[in-house]
Amino acid sequence: MKEGSMVYFEIFPWNKNFETGIEKIDEQHKQLVHILNQLAAHLANRSDALQLNDIFDELAAYADYHFKTEEAVWSHHFASDEWATGHEQTHGSFIEQVVAIKNNEGKKPLDDVVYEIVTFLSKWLAYHILDTDKRMAIAVLKMDAGMPLEEAKHAATEEMGGAMKVIVDTVLNMYESLSTRTLDLMREKSLRLQAEAALEQSEERWRFIVESGSDNVWDWDIEHNTLKRSEQNPSLFEIADKHVRSAHKEVKVHPGDIAQINADFQAHLDGKTDFYVNKHRILQQNGSWSWVLSRGKVIERDEAGRPLRMVGTHTDITEREFASLIHKNSTQAIFISDEENHIVSVNPAFSDITGYSEAEAIGQNPRFLASGIHDDAYYAAMWERLGAKGMWKGKITNRRKEGGLYTEWLEIHAVRNPQGEIDHYIAMFNDITKEEAHEKEQAVQREYLLQQSRMAQMGELISMIAHQWRQPLNIIASMSAALQTKLAVNKFDLALESGREAFKSFFDKNLKDIDAHVENLTVTMDDFRNFYNPNKQSSMLSIESPVKKALSIIRASL
Repeated sequence: MKEGSMVYFEIFPWNKNFETGIEKIDEQHKQLVHILNQLAAHLANRSDALQLNDIFDELAAYADYHFKTEEAVWSHHFASDEWATGHEQTHGSFIEQVVAIKNNEGKKPLDDVVYEIVTFLSKWLAYHILDTDKRMAIAVLKMDAGMPLEEAKHAATEEMGGAMKVIVDTVLNMYESLSTRTLDLMREKSLRLQAEAALEQSEERWRFIVESGSDNVWDWDIEHNTLKRSEQNPSLFEIADKHVRSAHKEVKVHPGDIAQINADFQAHLDGKTDFYVNKHRILQQNGSWSWVLSRGKVIERDEAGRPLRMVGTHTDITEREFASLIHKNSTQAIFISDEENHIVSVNPAFSDITGYSEAEAIGQNPRFLASGIHDDAYYAAMWERLGAKGMWKGKITNRRKEGGLYTEWLEIHAVRNPQGEIDHYIAMFNDITKEEAHEKEQAVQREYLLQQSRMAQMGELISMIAHQWRQPLNIIASMSAALQTKLAVNKFDLALESGREAFKSFFDKNLKDIDAHVENLTVTMDDFRNFYNPNKQSSMLSIESPVKKALSIIRASL
């Protein structure tokens, strides 16, 4: 909007995320932000040195007043605690840094000095409110509710971790990028309006700004219906404004996203939202779909509130979106932990398998799932492998929230930053409990079938032994009967020397034959006993030996 002849805009738009819950502090923060926005507006409109110094002095005076108010609140609750002393030191360092930048006024143009102050203030103030002030305010509110100091500090630290830390980092990054770009763009417009002679230089600076980043930066002059952008991607404007046309008709927005683009875009033009944010799909020439995140903000309105100018970016988030889809819809459990191995993200499959919700898992060390079955040496080997190879995989037994054990196939990857240091870990696992049980059941079944097979083979073996022994035993029995018969019928005249010699020869021959057959039976038993010996070794054997052995068995029958 315009204040007199000056275009006023918000380099630091107030957001509910900045509210601490302490009304007095929040009101003063809003006033600080308002003064900062005034200083930025005067800078962008290239106000004279007197006006800039007046606004700066007002900001410095109010900051001093606010710091004293804050320190009174903190000292009342924290007394001589390190949080209070540390916060007070932060205030002191802030004043020192601002004064140091201001002292460059004699060395640099005032315009550049104030620009440094504005960019420093926007970053410092956003971080200070979101992190330090908010943390202490949470502790104060908990102490007011009856919680002891140390417990309140711990609770505040816990609350500012996990998902809240992600939100804080996101907001800080967004404000840093948006404030710097918006301020540059507004200063650029002011330069073009003030001096026609500086137009060429201004255009060069504009091209440097919009082409220096990886995003497609766009600047839409709504009043004159002109568009400047770093890439030729007019898909948003072909839909949201029928007056902006382009020859690049190959760019098409997914039909299912058009209605939401129109709704989000119009809502911001009408002033219903602080920022324009929309995620949509566009069709590429090769037939594939890409995801684009469009962000923007109306930075100038007329006295009636009609939008005059809007700046923003298009960002290709296809890779991130596909990763998100896989993360959310994969049947494989996935969790990500930071360099200290504290979980920062889990997918739905993780909760389905473990029973722990996202809120219960965030901030935990994965060891909270441990079953107690694996010893320290097991985990030491795991971490040694992770450190050396950057990856570990294997079976591990963990415990569900309800107490039951489950077996998982786990794969962990260590992800390193450009400096080679571990930045985070990505772990993926499947519940293989049923597969393990089924495998054990199959092993039991296989053992049973093997045992049955062994029994059948044992029966065949016994049959073979009986068959192998029957012939020698029959021969032995035949020889024994022959001896008895010879003696019974007085075949040999034992009264004569010749008879005794003949009987002795006959008896000796039969005994030797019987001994040979008994030895053969013994060897046969050893052969059958070694049949199932797993350690037996093959060796060279002449065919003559088994033939002679067979003949020796059946010789008597022949």
